[in-house]
Amino acid sequence: LGQPVRVEIKSVNHRYCDINFKAPLRYAMLEFSVQQCIKKVIARGHVDVFVFEDKVPQLSQTEVRAFKLYHQYLQGVQKELGLTDPIKLDHLLGGAHAWTYTEQDTKTMWSDFESIIKSALQDLNGMREVEGKQLKQYLKNDFIIIDKTSKDISGMYKQFQNELEIKIKERISDRIQEFKELDSQRLHSEVIYYLDKMDIAEELGRIESHLKRAAEFLENPEPMGRKIDFLLQEFQREFNTIGSKCAHVQISHLVVEAKSTLEKIREQAMNVE
Repeated sequence: LGQPVRVEIKSVNHRYCDINFKAPLRYAMLEFSVQQCIKKVIARGHVDVFVFEDKVPQLSQTEVRAFKLYHQYLQGVQKELGLTDPIKLDHLLGGAHAWTYTEQDTKTMWSDFESIIKSALQDLNGMREVEGKQLKQYLKNDFIIIDKTSKDISGMYKQFQNELEIKIKERISDRIQEFKELDSQRLHSEVIYYLDKMDIAEELGRIESHLKRAAEFLENPEPMGRKIDFLLQEFQREFNTIGSKCAHVQISHLVVEAKSTLEKIREQAMNVE
């Protein structure tokens, strides 16, 4: 590489794998290789890669060739244009970096740079693993809250079933008074309609199934961040349906609590690969 090189890698949560490569111009040719190397290790996250080149008093062979070639180039410009102004050091310093860039061999340069980037990735992943263990426990605790809230809703719904049945009978009674006549088939249809409209057993059952799936995701060593995202959408849908079906104040409050916990999980899940 010619000069001592230092690499810093930072990552924050992101929906996809987004890599930003910042380096001196002569390392620009390595950007694709660096991205491919990182994608083998990191599935999700915004990753910033910073390359710093620590200058030393001694010129590298690449730099010496670059300055010589650029000096020859400026001499050619003088000759073609008939200029007599002397070529100064400022002129060389201002343009030789482009020649340094063209002098690099990508394959050779990457073979030297690869070990540096992999070492930085190893350090990054070490920190990510520590954070991941903490995050896993946070998510487990939040899903426990969702489970408890779901069970509270189920218990409360059972307590108020009698109240719902009374409301259904009152509605049917109003219909009978309105239409004077109501055959048995129509009466049966009315009862089924109102019971189906207020029943939340299916939604609670699906929530229980989603909780089992979430537990499996958290124990899976493969990247599960996107799957958790999709699962959270399903949780949201079930609680929204429960809220619309059960116009009961206490159940509505529990639905709000559950949705608040889901939002908390969603923010944390953005850090999960």
